[in-house]
Amino acid sequence: MTGQIQRIEVDGASIRRGDVLTIGERPFVVLDHASLGDGEFGITFVTGESLSVRKSTAMTALRTDVPGMRSRTFWVSRLPAHAHAVPTKGEIVAQVVVGCALVVAIGLAVVAR
Repeated sequence: MTGQIQRIEVDGASIRRGDVLTIGERPFVVLDHASLGDGEFGITFVTGESLSVRKSTAMTALRTDVPGMRSRTFWVSRLPAHAHAVPTKGEIVAQVVVGCALVVAIGLAVVAR
């Protein structure tokens, strides 16, 4: 039965690295989760986004192993060590400028032919 994707009920305390939660029809792969105190848990996703939930919060997750077996999932081997860095506004502007310059250069090359 290992290796098959299963839909399971989890709470804030039982969620594991590699579990996939669907929030707003968008899948989020759990990168890490930690206790924040007072019964709250912080869940960090591969995308860099995070979510705080109570221990009693019931969620449905996709997991590839059976409870009681090693806590490894299909996605864990493909997860980065930390969340993706969110680019700064300057980095985004620089990429847009370079992209536009490339489009202009290609356009001029086509016209010059």
